[in-house]
Amino acid sequence: MPLTYEPLGTYNLSGVSTVTFSNISSSYTELVIHYSAVATAGSTNNIGIRFNGDSSANYAWGFFQSLSGSTTGANQNGVSYSLVGYVDSSRSSAGTININNYRGGYIKQIQSLGVGAESAVNNVTSWSSTAAITSITFFIASNSFASPSVVSLYGIARA
Repeated sequence: MPLTYEPLGTYNLSGVSTVTFSNISSSYTELVIHYSAVATAGSTNNIGIRFNGDSSANYAWGFFQSLSGSTTGANQNGVSYSLVGYVDSSRSSAGTININNYRGGYIKQIQSLGVGAESAVNNVTSWSSTAAITSITFFIASNSFASPSVVSLYGIARA
């Protein structure tokens, strides 16, 4: 089956730390987020997402990271967001976030890949809710996004 990517929204992120895609239709099979970002200050600023305004400890994630020639990994349970990447103030980072079965009935599984100048992070997250995802908040955990940062949400329809 061919896939159709339908744009659902784009935000330019200059000077903000959070944006929310809301009123997400249930007419797609999957959701995909693409971002390219720079932070206003600091290094290794976490980029995260939350669903339906849920900031409770309902997320669990694990990641594998390659940073400056070294590899590490970690798991976190009972956290308040899905870690999807990192960003710093001197180099841009880009990433893709795949959200399958977002319409409800299942615990949500999220896969993300973020790539920066010195690192690559592959992350998987579970959100322990069976509710349909109707809004997604994309944010930087500290500092703000600098120009030219952008995030876009797409719905994927199977023909």
